[in-house]
Amino acid sequence: SENKESEQKTKKANLNLAGEWKSEDGKVPGQEATITEGKIEIRWINSKENIESLNIKDSKVLVFDGDTYSENLKQKLIYWVGTYTAPQTSEDKYGWTSKGDKEKVKDNLLPAQETTKDFKYENGVLSYKVTISGKTVEMKLKKV
Repeated sequence: SENKESEQKTKKANLNLAGEWKSEDGKVPGQEATITEGKIEIRWINSKENIESLNIKDSKVLVFDGDTYSENLKQKLIYWVGTYTAPQTSEDKYGWTSKGDKEKVKDNLLPAQETTKDFKYENGVLSYKVTISGKTVEMKLKKV
């Protein structure tokens, strides 16, 4: 079945967005995301500049000098926990609407206010809108 083999080679695998994502350095405020099967979680990046730019009152408590910070703090910095619908296409372009889990983020420092969020992926960039203090910006993340 030589024919079958070559057929499989030409069929491209579906686009896979699972993994770690991060907004580009120098873009304040910054976020990072983790996409796993069926789920996307977005956190504010825990850096001095980022936390200060967000005007979080306890910024001194939040910024951690080491590479790791407590699980509790990590939870507090979660902005969005929602659904992820994996692409059924090999095209380098994709979009989905994530349904948020407001319970998971309600006690956090700066959670998203929406119940759904639209995500777009194109040419290696994952983008979505974030509203901070009444201003809406487009957040752009790249795979780490």
